[in-house]
Amino acid sequence: MWTTVEPQCENTRSELDTLAVPNPTHAEINVGDSIEWLCECKRHIAVVRVPFPTEREVPKGDRGYSNVAGHVVSVLKGAPPREVVIDCWNGVRVAPGETRDVLTFFDDSLRVEYAIAFGDSESCVEGHAITRDCRVLRSRRAILAAVSERLQRMAREGRGAAETSAERADRARFLTLEVPEKTEAFHELFSGSMVLINVPADSEYKSRWLRDIKSINVTRRAAAAGLLSRYPGPETTRLLTGLLQDSGVDSLIHFGHGNQRRAETFRAVACAACRSLQELGVSIECPGPCPALPLYFARATD
Repeated sequence: MWTTVEPQCENTRSELDTLAVPNPTHAEINVGDSIEWLCECKRHIAVVRVPFPTEREVPKGDRGYSNVAGHVVSVLKGAPPREVVIDCWNGVRVAPGETRDVLTFFDDSLRVEYAIAFGDSESCVEGHAITRDCRVLRSRRAILAAVSERLQRMAREGRGAAETSAERADRARFLTLEVPEKTEAFHELFSGSMVLINVPADSEYKSRWLRDIKSINVTRRAAAAGLLSRYPGPETTRLLTGLLQDSGVDSLIHFGHGNQRRAETFRAVACAACRSLQELGVSIECPGPCPALPLYFARATD
């Protein structure tokens, strides 16, 4: 049994449509987007203020208002619409005579795709502000500071202008990493099995992958080989080509009907390196049978 995973960002989702992991217990694997990656992959970001909807029936229990209207009070990136309708899990809770501010991330069609409600963990309950180092930000000040820091970094590093080929490349430069169990993010996202998170492929990660391809651990070498494709250049191509000679092996267990199992042995590091070279545009045939799926994930925190 395989479980496919789908994160929030469209460009991330298209990359991971075929990502699967063995899952004989039917446990759900959750993939989240770090707030840094949301800032990178979403073209429009704003703070939306939701007033108390006086003409709406009050929701039962602790639920909030679904499909509730609000207006933008602060544009953080791009050109979001001034008037917004938010529909998030458990809705937006607003008390009579009050308002609720919501950090909103829009897709390219200007639809709200991700929402983080300030000051109320029961509003938009699936909207988590998780950092790339697996912390969970809860205060308005901390969340907006993280957004500001990432947007400033993007400006310093000269991100491409909207709708250009450079911008499209920037919006595909992410890493999918495993969230360690002893972190706030793991407990926030856990759904019964592995937890993964998408983070920007920042330059400082590369030194880790360069170190890990020399590890004595086969799975660590394979994970690093799979991530180096996010750092194109002659050095990366040379290193990955060298890893095609790595003899480290692993076994993939296929689960079928009636709990039948079939083991497939493959050269884990060489296969991961070959996949990365192909992603970099190198025309190459992989050494022996290789799984079509990425199977190894480096940890988000070292």
